[in-house]
Amino acid sequence: MDKLLAFLMTANGITTLVIFLVFGFLFYVFSNAHRNGRLDWRDLITRTDSNKVSLSKILQLLGGITATWIVVKTTMTPTGISWELFTAYLTYVGSVEAYSKYVGVKYKKDQPLQEAIPVEDTEKSITK
Repeated sequence: MDKLLAFLMTANGITTLVIFLVFGFLFYVFSNAHRNGRLDWRDLITRTDSNKVSLSKILQLLGGITATWIVVKTTMTPTGISWELFTAYLTYVGSVEAYSKYVGVKYKKDQPLQEAIPVEDTEKSITK
């Protein structure tokens, strides 16, 4: 018990404790959403048109977890993170989001953005 208390008093111990608290809170929020039917965990790894596992979703999930872990670990080193590595990470995150939106629009899985709907069409649907 004394070793655990001594570890928690160091900077690494405090960081570890904060990370566990944040992950615990996120797990609690997501489990409540899943229990209430607002979140389906299977959507993270399955195709939208069937219940088959999607290879691209699995690879995106693993790539995101790996890249985030690398960025966090290099940020915590004494020399810090280089701007090249951080730029590559942000490019990866942005490209995954852009590709997902592109595929969703191409196969009409996502609704278009509200801002993209002409005002005249919106007014006509309201007056009907």
